[in-house]
Amino acid sequence: MMGWRDRVQPASFRGVSFQAETGSEPVGRQTQVHEYPQRDLPMVEDLGRRTRPIKLTAWIAGDDVFERRDALLKALDEPGQGELVHPWMGRMTVTATDCEMTHDRREGGVVRFDLVFVAGGELAFPSAQANTAVQTGLAADDVRTTGLSRFERAMAGVNLARLQLRNVQTLLQSVSRELGRTPVLRDVLALVQDTQAVYVALRNAPGSLARALFDAAGSAQRVFTGFGGVVSGDSVSLSGIDSQARAIRNVGQIMLPTDSESAAVGAAYVSLVQDAVLVSALSDVAQIPAGRVAAPASGVAAVGVRADVVTTDATHAWMLADTLLAGPERRVPVADDVRAAGVSLSDAVWGMSAGAGVEHFESLAQARIRAGQHFVAVSRSGARLVTIEPPEVVPALVLAYRQYEDASRAGELLARNRIEHPGFVPVRSLEVAQS
Repeated sequence: MMGWRDRVQPASFRGVSFQAETGSEPVGRQTQVHEYPQRDLPMVEDLGRRTRPIKLTAWIAGDDVFERRDALLKALDEPGQGELVHPWMGRMTVTATDCEMTHDRREGGVVRFDLVFVAGGELAFPSAQANTAVQTGLAADDVRTTGLSRFERAMAGVNLARLQLRNVQTLLQSVSRELGRTPVLRDVLALVQDTQAVYVALRNAPGSLARALFDAAGSAQRVFTGFGGVVSGDSVSLSGIDSQARAIRNVGQIMLPTDSESAAVGAAYVSLVQDAVLVSALSDVAQIPAGRVAAPASGVAAVGVRADVVTTDATHAWMLADTLLAGPERRVPVADDVRAAGVSLSDAVWGMSAGAGVEHFESLAQARIRAGQHFVAVSRSGARLVTIEPPEVVPALVLAYRQYEDASRAGELLARNRIEHPGFVPVRSLEVAQS
C-alpha cells in the first residue's frame, strides 16, 4: 500500500514546475444569512457549493531561476484554462487569478509566488438557434402576399364578358367538393361552397374574394392540443396538416374548362385556393411546438365511458378512438409521423411550384424550406417506431396500457395498424411508438 509521501506529486502549471510549501482552499456551502427583528434564529439560504480558490505558496530556486521564473510568468499570463498538478489534490483544470511574485535580496536565487487558481468547467457560450416556428409563420405571410398579387394579375388579363357560366360553375363546384372532404378547412369552405356567390365575386370583385379567402385561411381559430389528435376544425394535428396537403394536390388535379377565358379564370381560382390552403397548413405547422408539450396541470381519467353509437371502418380508426376514448392528448411526437406529414406537405408545395412565376416560386420555395426545417426540429424530440407482437389476442386498451401505461393511447394502436375491432387486437406484428 502506498504511503502519503509516495502520493505527493511534483507541482507544475502548464508544464512549468515549481516547489510548493503549503496549499489551502476554502470549503463548505455558499449561503446567505437572513436575520429578522425579534427572531433569535436566522434563516440560512443555501446558494450551492461555494467557489473554491486554490491557493499555493510556491518558490523557484537555482542557477536558472530567472529563466524558470519567466517561464512560470508566461504560463500564468496565458489566457484561458490550463492544467495544474496540485501536490496533494492531483491534476485539475484551472484558471490563474490573483497571483503575486516576490524577490528578496537576502534569499539570493529564490523567487517566491503566492498562486491563486479557480477550478472551472468547460467554457460554454450561448449559441444562436433559429426559431423555425416563427420563420414558418413569416413564410405563410409571404405566400399570401405573392399569391394575392399573382391572382390579381391573372384576373386583370381575362375578358370577363366572354366567360361561360356553366363551365366556370362546374369548376367551382369541383373545388367546393374537394375542400368539403377536409374538416380542417371549414372556414375556407364556408366562402367557396356557394358557387353562385363565388362566380359573382370573380366577375365583380376578384381582389376582395382573394383577400377574404386568405383571411379565412390564416385566422382560423385552431389550437394545438397534442400529437394524438384527429382531423378536426378545432385543433391542430399532424393528420390535419396531411389532409390539407392532400387537398392542395386534389384541387390542383381538377380539370379546367375548355374555352380559353373560362380556363384562365379557372386556373387563377384553383391557384388561389391552393395558396389559401397552403397558408392554412403553414399556420398550423407554426403552432406545433419543437419540443415536448407540457403536461396539463390537472389530471383526467385515462378512459371515459360514454354511451355513444359509433359507425366506422378500418380506415377511420382515429375517429373511433377519439369518440370512445375522449381524444388522447399525446405530448411526445412520433418522429416517423412528423416526417410523413412534412414529406406530404413538401410534395404538395412542390406540385404548386410548377406553374408559378418567379416571385411566387421564391415564396413557395421558402415556405417549403421553412416548414421542412420546423418538422425536423419537432421530430428531434420524437419517439421512434418499433415492432411488437402481442402473445395473445387482447383488447386495444389492455395492449396500450401494457406498452405505455396509458390506456388512452389505444386509438393510436388501432389507427396505425388498421385494426378493425378495438376489443380484439390480433396476434401479428404491430407498429407502436417506442415508449
